[in-house]
Amino acid sequence: MGEAVNSRVVKTVCRICSGECGLDVHTESGKIVKVEGMKEHPVNRGEICPKAAINFLFRRFTDVLGKTCLCHHGE
Repeated sequence: MGEAVNSRVVKTVCRICSGECGLDVHTESGKIVKVEGMKEHPVNRGEICPKAAINFLFRRFTDVLGKTCLCHHGE
C-alpha cells in the first residue's frame, strides 16, 4: 500500500503582529497542510487574520510561486 502519513496538530502562536493569536498548525509528514485559528485562544477565538492566512499560502506554495509559467496556446 502507500506510505504511512504522520499527521499531527501543533498548537502555537502567530508572531506576525503583536496580537499573538493562537494557531492550530496541521502537518503531514513534517509539512504544513493547514492552519486554523485556535478555538480556545482568548485573542482570536478560532479566527485567523488575512496576514496569517497569506503567510501560510506563501510558505505552502513557495516552490510553485518561484517558477515561471510557460503557456503554449494552441501549440
